[in-house]
Amino acid sequence: EEALLLAYRGWVALRRDDLAQAADLAEESISIAREIGDPRAESGALMILGDVRSGHGDHGAAVELFERAVELRRELGDPVLVSDAIYNLGMIAFQSGDRVRARQVFEESLQIARELDEAPYVAAAQFMLAQLDLLDGRPEAADRARESLAIYSLLEDDRSRARCLLSLAGAAAAEASFEEAARLLGAADALRGDAEPDSLEAPLLERLGP
Repeated sequence: EEALLLAYRGWVALRRDDLAQAADLAEESISIAREIGDPRAESGALMILGDVRSGHGDHGAAVELFERAVELRRELGDPVLVSDAIYNLGMIAFQSGDRVRARQVFEESLQIARELDEAPYVAAAQFMLAQLDLLDGRPEAADRARESLAIYSLLEDDRSRARCLLSLAGAAAAEASFEEAARLLGAADALRGDAEPDSLEAPLLERLGP
């Protein structure tokens, strides 16, 4: 319980952008979890520490931490925990610029999510795969973004719907359908409201131009 509580406090510190405290709490949680042989607590703390390393720009160390977390969760045999760890590993690989690794990880995340019928994970994996498809010039981007958009519409998640519409705008622009791209861009802006574009949206907006 102490190891899990420390990991949760580390997660809260991470959300507050207190990377130093998050690292301290995660490392203490890992130490206790290893001492008592609790792979569930250890895996969660490893992921928090991985996010800290990523926040400091050390994506290589972050990938190693997430890979260890995935390994531990596979041993636990809980597919939901595995799916969560794999998806987050994919995000770290994507942020590090390793598109090949990110694609492999998100494909596995998507497969597990479909097997579990976990719609939010299906939507998230398809969205990230759509981003990779756009970067690699693959035509699958639009179909992936449409599936993600449909799921987020059912979940009434307007913020994620806005991201999906940006992906569709990017796919339309890639096919020289500029009027459709502009329409989708406007719809995304309306859903986003007063919120600023996030780290996933900014690159899409840059590619779409003024």
